Amino acid sequence: MRTEDVRGHVLVLTFLYTHCTDTCPLYLYKIDRALSQLEAPDDVTVAVVTVDPERDTVAHLGRFAASWPANWHFLTGESADVARVWSRYGVYVAREEPAGGHTASHQDYSVVHTAKLLIIDKNGLVATEVGGDWSYEKLAANIRPLLLGDEPIAATGRPSPLVSFLQRCGEFAASQPLLYLSLVSLIMLPGIILPLYLLRTFVIAPKRPSS
Repeated sequence: MRTEDVRGHVLVLTFLYTHCTDTCPLYLYKIDRALSQLEAPDDVTVAVVTVDPERDTVAHLGRFAASWPANWHFLTGESADVARVWSRYGVYVAREEPAGGHTASHQDYSVVHTAKLLIIDKNGLVATEVGGDWSYEKLAANIRPLLLGDEPIAATGRPSPLVSFLQRCGEFAASQPLLYLSLVSLIMLPGIILPLYLLRTFVIAPKRPSS
């Protein structure tokens, strides 16, 4: 499935995985509630791209999708192909192993990823990007005018490069705290050493005047 395949429809695009036990099910629930507020929910297509292609196989997603409307598409593929989609939409993904390392089945892990949702208009353009804590009422309010061909109420577009960079830094710190602290320490080290050197040279040990 490509965005071109649903041109002429409003598309809600998000990135989740089915083994998630907190944010991902909540996103699906709120999307479902938002669409139930619309006069023509069937005119909105939902695409959910997995951030866990190893476990979210075609067969598994086929069974999972059976509980959702027919115009909801749960998408997976080869890891490299799915990763290109993540990159295109600025989605950070990192696998997080359980404490103590791999389990016997190598399946007991979680996925740290950017929690975001994009509303794509009938022309295939990103109209609104939603992240953080959002309500289904607000999502419905942003979709509704797009069904009529109008602008969304609070279109935010893509975040600036600086915002994306800071967001990815935060996600990296959450997934790899020790490595993040090590990198920060290395970056800050010159800024610590230089003042100490100047302090020692000019304050603590000033040169004695020549006689």
